[in-house]
Amino acid sequence: MAEVAWRRWGVALGGPFPARFSEPAWSYEERVGHRCPVCEGELHSLRRPYESQGRVYRYTALVCPACPTAFTLADVGAKTYDQLTAVPSMPAPVPMGSCPSGAGATVTAIRVPGQFPAAVREGRRPAWPEDLAVPEQAEKRALLWCKVTDPAWRPAEEVLAEADDVRVSLPEGPEYDTLRTWLREHDVPYRVSRYWEEAEQVGTVNESGGRTDLVAVGPGDAVPAAGPWAAAARDAFTAQ
Repeated sequence: MAEVAWRRWGVALGGPFPARFSEPAWSYEERVGHRCPVCEGELHSLRRPYESQGRVYRYTALVCPACPTAFTLADVGAKTYDQLTAVPSMPAPVPMGSCPSGAGATVTAIRVPGQFPAAVREGRRPAWPEDLAVPEQAEKRALLWCKVTDPAWRPAEEVLAEADDVRVSLPEGPEYDTLRTWLREHDVPYRVSRYWEEAEQVGTVNESGGRTDLVAVGPGDAVPAAGPWAAAARDAFTAQ
């Protein structure tokens, strides 16, 4: 199951999980109607066939790419898979009060996936800022946009082969000469900044060359961001 999530969304799922979630032969099914019980983001179903008393059934795992983690049917209050598909899979509008810029004006916020599930579990539910418009999240391009602060960084050949829009930003220093030469030899466009110190990757292609939803990944052990946070990172990259 974890491998499917990595191939599709480029995220590593946090556990612990039931033992069956670690078994092989899981496959992606569809987006379902229930929302993530942690961040209220979209849930996607993964299924795995198994046999019992001569009949074939299917296990279900529900993945939230934004958290990222996975749930059982019971975790979302469902007893059967049909209960998931019976609910329309649409964002839940949340009515808000008067807009600060004008008396009597009202707006409607759209609930979006959270980025930091640990904060939610500690009682601080993440939310998209009310004074910012939710960015357009649909992304059909095969993107690989990287801000690099490691001279030894190289994208995998599989990733370059799949991505149709590759962009790299990196520092100006002489320690990056070899990397810049490598990028030129592979026809990878790059931009140099004298004082660049930020590492980030925004894209829809994972490390094995598979397609994913739009995901932004920060440095080190930062939690991958999906939904509007990934879209905002993409738009910020475009504006730079």
